[in-house]
Amino acid sequence: MSFTAPERETVIVLNDADELATVYTSQRSVITRPKKNPAARLVKEGRYGRSRWAEFELPRSFVSFRSKQRVLSEEERQRRGAALRAANEMAAETDSADSDRGSAGAIDEEAA
Repeated sequence: MSFTAPERETVIVLNDADELATVYTSQRSVITRPKKNPAARLVKEGRYGRSRWAEFELPRSFVSFRSKQRVLSEEERQRRGAALRAANEMAAETDSADSDRGSAGAIDEEAA
């Protein structure tokens, strides 16, 4: 036994009195995201047959309802892609420099 597709749902409870939102979900992808977020607190979780469910509390500012899907021009897509590639290259260079320093330190310690 497990939840059927219509039963796998997400319920978000917000009110004016609390600064926290409560999120109940039985959707696997929605369970994963708050578990990775340190601001979300797992209240309880369980199983119903083969289906998992979880309840989280998180700051209400983390809940967002977007009014429309973004449509980017080809120029904007190119610009954002170039910025992302540059950021990834910079991160890779930083990681490489950090690992080079770590291995050089290990070699120096072995020589001493």
